[in-house]
Amino acid sequence: MSRFQILKRILGGGIKAKILRRETEDLDVGKQDTGEDLEGIVELEGSEGIESVDIRRGKDMEKVINEVDEVSLIESDSDVPEIAETLDSHTKAIDDIKSEIEKLNERISSIESMVKALEQSSTDESFSDLELTVRSLEERIASETAERINEIEKLRNSIKTLENSVNESKSEITKALSDMSELLEYALWNSNICREKLESLTKKPEEIEMDKEHRDENRAENEELKRSIDIIDEL
Repeated sequence: MSRFQILKRILGGGIKAKILRRETEDLDVGKQDTGEDLEGIVELEGSEGIESVDIRRGKDMEKVINEVDEVSLIESDSDVPEIAETLDSHTKAIDDIKSEIEKLNERISSIESMVKALEQSSTDESFSDLELTVRSLEERIASETAERINEIEKLRNSIKTLENSVNESKSEITKALSDMSELLEYALWNSNICREKLESLTKKPEEIEMDKEHRDENRAENEELKRSIDIIDEL
C-alpha cells in the first residue's frame, strides 16, 4: 500500500499522526482557480501531531504527500500495519476473484459459442435429414403415381379392346343370325316346293296332263332351286 493510501486511511479514520518533512516554511501547491488550491493544509505542533486537516479537493492530497518524508503513528501505531496487511490481502483476494471471474466469463463465453455452434449444426443436420426424407417421399409418391397411371392406361386399353371385340362379335352374331334367318326362309320355301313335287307325283295321269302346262314354270323354279342350293353350299 502506498503512503498516499495509508495517509488517506489515517486521515479518514481520524487518527492523529506526526509528519516529518524537510521544509514546512513555505507550502504553496497551486492556485484556486486551477482546482489545485489547499486551505489550512497542516498545522505542525511538534510531537502533538496534527490538530486539524482540511482538504477541499482529494486529488490534491498527492501533492501534499510528495512533501512528506516519513509518516509515523502516535496512537494505535500497532494497528496500522495489520490494517494495511489486511487491506493488501483483501485487495489481492479481490484481484484474484476478479481474475477468476474473468476466466470463468471467458469459459462461459466459449461454452456458449460451442453450444450455439452445436445447436446450429444440429439444426442444419436435422433440416438436411428432413429435407432428404421429404424429397424421398416425393420421389416415392411420384413413382407410385406413375405406376398407377400406367396400370390405369393399360386397363383402359384392355377395356377398349374388349369393347371392340364385343362389337365385332355382336356384328358377327347379328350377321350370322341374319344369314340363318335367310337360310330358314329359303329352306321353308324349298320345303314347299318339295312338298308340291311330292304331291305332283301322286297325281293321276289325267291330272298330270292337266299340269303339263305348268311344266315350263316348274322347270324355271327347279333351276332357281338349284342356284339356291349352290349358294348354300358356298356359305
